[in-house]
Amino acid sequence: MSQSGQMRDEGPVRFSVFIPVWNDTVWLPGAIESVLAQDYPHWELIVGDNASDADVGGVVARYDDPRIRYHRFATHVPIDENFNRTALLATNEWVQLLCADDRIRPTCMSRLAESITRASGAPPPADGGEPRLALALTACRRVYPNGDPADRVWYGSKPKLAARSGTYDAESWFKLLMQDGQPPWNAGSIALSRSVIEESGGFFRPEVGLSCDVEMVLRASAYGDVVYLDEPLLDFTVRSDADNAIRLWANRAKGSEQTPSGAAILTALRVHEHRRTVTPAERRAALAAVARSHLQRAAQHRVLTDGLGRRGAIRDVLRAARFSPRTMLNPYHLGYAAAAVALPQPLLRTFQRWLAARHPG
Repeated sequence: MSQSGQMRDEGPVRFSVFIPVWNDTVWLPGAIESVLAQDYPHWELIVGDNASDADVGGVVARYDDPRIRYHRFATHVPIDENFNRTALLATNEWVQLLCADDRIRPTCMSRLAESITRASGAPPPADGGEPRLALALTACRRVYPNGDPADRVWYGSKPKLAARSGTYDAESWFKLLMQDGQPPWNAGSIALSRSVIEESGGFFRPEVGLSCDVEMVLRASAYGDVVYLDEPLLDFTVRSDADNAIRLWANRAKGSEQTPSGAAILTALRVHEHRRTVTPAERRAALAAVARSHLQRAAQHRVLTDGLGRRGAIRDVLRAARFSPRTMLNPYHLGYAAAAVALPQPLLRTFQRWLAARHPG
């Protein structure tokens, strides 16, 4: 084992896929079967049952494969805490979350393994330290439960980040994620080094809330390089009744002080500042990203039924200005803020549809 704690030159890349589940026996079989369909054999699958009322164990027992393990927890905990405690059951170096309603493509693990092997064989850093890979991930395809494409509704008025396949250091990955756009990946095709999980205090940080997956992907780069593969190797299911949709509604309806992505960015920024020198430009980019998240929520307050109307919009515009006055002075963002506050609701909806049409996904 290297000084960094990451396994090197000791056989094939091995994955621990974990599925945290609570009562979701309808979707679970498809997730398990997508793992069984992999063309790559070096994996284990752990199903962490969050004290379900439904017979989750009976569903898992249908699959006779020694690589599959079922663990029922005695107590029910919030969703992110169940994610973390299930991740702790992993025994392999690369830990991959798969939600019960998502499906990985048959080549997902083999392509991730190829990327990890290639990136791990890169020359040592210029400072002579031990190279370390913290995170490997691929693009995804967002679909409705019936399989139809859902990229347009998911991305909305935000374009996809222009992420290219390759290996990123902390600064280049941070710069990419601070751009104005939506990431083309999602949990399911993200593999995190187990040594990074142990060192950084967990797979997710539950206190971050809804966007703890965004925080994890950004935080991980403070511990090592990130390798990204621009191939859609996960089918991520977009559901109106999913937990993330419910928590996003609660964040808006309660007028929470912070947006989900804003909380994630600020938490990860503190980790980067603790572990390396963050430049003033990087910090400004992070605060600008937080400001843009408030502008986006400002418009949502006006056009969505669970929003807080013009009062909520004004509040979020002021928060955006507090985080990044420079962002607010940009003509585009200034116009967006004015539209979010002042336009009649029908015109604002038309404006948002126009923005969405510019970014078909």
